[in-house]
Amino acid sequence: MTEHMSDERFTELSADYEAEQRELKERAAVIKADISKAQEATVDARKFMNVAGSIPALKSFPYSAAGACRENCCA
Repeated sequence: MTEHMSDERFTELSADYEAEQRELKERAAVIKADISKAQEATVDARKFMNVAGSIPALKSFPYSAAGACRENCCA
């Protein structure tokens, strides 16, 4: 026995599907933008650490680039 979906139900489900697809595309765009910003921030932080590491006064700073105390004086 085969049951057919009414035109009204098909239209309703199609509209729901299309709305969900739009929402997913919007969310994907936001996530991609967030990833891009995070990657840029990482590059900027690495550039800063390279410059900061070349400054003699900062070489004696007790914290590493990862933020860990080098001298175990801050535990």
